[in-house]
Amino acid sequence: MFRGAGDGALACVGCGHILIDGYIPRLFAAVDLECFRCQRITRTPQWPAGEPLPFSVVSLGDAGRFRIAGTVDQRGRAVVLAPAQEIARVTRESGIGAPPAASPLEISPEGLAALEVTLGETLDGFQSCMRRVRNAMQRGNQRFIECPPAWALAWLQQCVAARALDLDTVDGVALATLHTLLGLLPRWQHHERFPAIRAALLSEFNHSMAQLIAASYLAEAGNRIGFGEPRAGGGRSPDMFINLDADRRHSIEVKAPAELQWPVTMPSEDRLARIVEEKLRATRGQITQDGGGVLVLGASIAEPGFGAMIRRVIEQLAQNDRIPTRISGIAVVSRSLRPDVRFALSALDLTTNSEVFAIRNARYDGPGGLSVG
Repeated sequence: MFRGAGDGALACVGCGHILIDGYIPRLFAAVDLECFRCQRITRTPQWPAGEPLPFSVVSLGDAGRFRIAGTVDQRGRAVVLAPAQEIARVTRESGIGAPPAASPLEISPEGLAALEVTLGETLDGFQSCMRRVRNAMQRGNQRFIECPPAWALAWLQQCVAARALDLDTVDGVALATLHTLLGLLPRWQHHERFPAIRAALLSEFNHSMAQLIAASYLAEAGNRIGFGEPRAGGGRSPDMFINLDADRRHSIEVKAPAELQWPVTMPSEDRLARIVEEKLRATRGQITQDGGGVLVLGASIAEPGFGAMIRRVIEQLAQNDRIPTRISGIAVVSRSLRPDVRFALSALDLTTNSEVFAIRNARYDGPGGLSVG
């Protein structure tokens, strides 16, 4: 029935007749093949759990049968065949979830206490972080931000207890930190790979937030986003990827330099250019010439003008041919540290909008297909 370029073969489960010669499993996702000799149905394996479908996927519909009179030659093609039901399942399980219907943050003693319980159940080690933060605050260290979500919650609890909340100060940073996190969690908690991300949300908070914000932005722009496997043993796999076809990936590597995170002040333009170039060099192991990829820079700088500065720096690097040809573009995720607040029906209506933009590399000539909206 089919001839591919693989080394194996797929045989009928009934009579052993070869259905696919040169079988490559990733080209046939949950496809039912009826043997013309014994009429038994052989189903190919489902698409791998937690991994997005590629751009080049062909739907076989959700019903009906196709009669194949001759041999279909799949050699030289990396197009994935899948029924509509399998495409829907993979999209549901590996795609972005719906945003919260309402603000998930209630600023009251009861609301913050309930949130502490929720985060303790969601984030590994959160209660231990809360104890360390409270101990540090009791000793006078009000900026113990080793675990930013725990610090933000403890800070807001102090504000509520004192009945004082000024969003133009550190209070606003704490509020924005929690509000952004709570807006992202329900969008990705269902994902097969979320446990690995959850484990890093405390120890590598700025990196994880940049990753989830970038994933949300790219998914909403129409990309099927995949999350890389945990980097066991110091591995060099990218943080995220998109499948261009059955065997090619476009990598998405996230870097969140400490020099670009609150409470650090904004660096000079020259220093910022050096930081960007350092991170470009650091992607050598995660972004290769073969598949290419995007560098995502995560930042949380409070001073106004940071977004314009880093855009200017990246555009200058691109004009001067300082971005490697394996990099298709540089995206910037600048996390907001000031929530927008409105009063609605006697309650606070919060929004926290991070700045996200991407600059393409004109020198890149590899495979691509990433949409940035």
